[in-house]
Amino acid sequence: MKIKIIALLILSVLLFAACGDSSGGAAEKEAASPTAAGADENAAEQPLQADDENKRVESAAPVKDFGGYDYRVLSRNEAATRWYARDITTESETGDPFNDAVYRRNITIEDKYNIRIVNRMVASDAMLSEARKSISSGSDDYDILKGGLSGFATNLSMEGLLLDLKTVPYLDLPKPWYDQKANEQLTVAKKLYVTISEISTIDKDATWAYLFNKKLFADFSLENPYQLVRDGNWTIDRMLELCKDVSRDLDGDGVMGRGDLYGYAGETWNLYFGLMSAGHTLIQKDANDLPVYTGLDDAGLNSFNKLMTMLGDKNLVLRADDWYGRGFDVWIDLMDVAFNENRILLFDTSMARVQLYRDMEADFGIVPPPKRDETQKEYISNLTVYWTNSLAIPVTLGDIERTGIITDALAAESLYTVIPAYYDIQLKTKLARDDESSEMLDILFAGRKFDLGMIYNWAGFGDKFAEAMQRNSPDIVSALDKIQDKIVAEINKTVEAYEN
Repeated sequence: MKIKIIALLILSVLLFAACGDSSGGAAEKEAASPTAAGADENAAEQPLQADDENKRVESAAPVKDFGGYDYRVLSRNEAATRWYARDITTESETGDPFNDAVYRRNITIEDKYNIRIVNRMVASDAMLSEARKSISSGSDDYDILKGGLSGFATNLSMEGLLLDLKTVPYLDLPKPWYDQKANEQLTVAKKLYVTISEISTIDKDATWAYLFNKKLFADFSLENPYQLVRDGNWTIDRMLELCKDVSRDLDGDGVMGRGDLYGYAGETWNLYFGLMSAGHTLIQKDANDLPVYTGLDDAGLNSFNKLMTMLGDKNLVLRADDWYGRGFDVWIDLMDVAFNENRILLFDTSMARVQLYRDMEADFGIVPPPKRDETQKEYISNLTVYWTNSLAIPVTLGDIERTGIITDALAAESLYTVIPAYYDIQLKTKLARDDESSEMLDILFAGRKFDLGMIYNWAGFGDKFAEAMQRNSPDIVSALDKIQDKIVAEINKTVEAYEN
């Protein structure tokens, strides 16, 4: 299965590359590689032949000897959690597939360009101040920055401390080792200060999915979630029906508590995520690529009410936020225990939790978040924008071309070493003992949305959804109306910062 999945991954990457980028990719490519040294501009647009499955798409960056240069990365250090940058450097091979893939990738690039990849890791809450201090002082300390989208990259870009990635030589953004949806959705005023590359995998860990307990689905004779997804019938309504069929007061005390069976588990922010997965967004972009607040339309309000009906029902939902402050770790001692003990049918959570269930006795699977209804064309998944590792480049670089060459080569190599290893790790968990698992992962990662509203959270409007869920309040329209002027004012302030 491992070989099959990696082959499918590489083939899908090649197919994507063959399609090119219909949103101005040629112009971006020209801007990215002004010298066009050794570049084959049509490399990503060649049609595939039947025997092309193993053909790699190579970086067009020229190979140069950089004389032992230290390629410097600033990344997060959260070793006590799953959010630390384990995908940047490692000292040696250990037998762990992912660690060894990172090591092989780095050795390949270091030997090819005569460089050394150096990773400075600082705590997440110190990353912004470290980067800001370095860049504001004019110091050339880092080649790339690997911090969160929200708070870190947004602040630095608005302060004029990051380069527009479209202007970096040899950073070939239309290539498949950059996330094309991120390239499109993260622009403001047609400038791209931050994106997602295959150098890191934390963005995949930060992707939200629905884990489902296969034993409970079998015990209750419920429809196969995989088939619901394939048929386009995995919707909010169907998800609600499944949850109602399962919740049980196991101890018979008349109250749904810590040891009972729930149809759904999650947290208050999942309400906003659910709306985005249903195709609703409160922030659009105008013809000039500037963010505009549009509010929640009637269709969005209808989806909100459906989600609120379920998420506000404590008889159906095990909600993490309801259990804080009770003397135990809510996630480890409550949520993880309940899922491991087959007391959660559907767990709306991040991919980072998947590996925690490696030793779970019952099988579990994964599906993308549900659609609004059967007419929605694609499944949409979301990311926790604070933890997602992005790619940004400081304005104080002394040699922008060198950084562009190494970064593009590193991202390209990652696509064929680190990313297959990441998939392989997922496939070795109890999550994936079937062919459907890889199919669902492809759907999940291909459907990701980079929502500017979530990333910037102007006037804290995203918090209003979490507050509505906490209070079980359906009147989201009034809550948003009260802060609408402030939302618009803060958006205008953001636009002004970028224009300046």
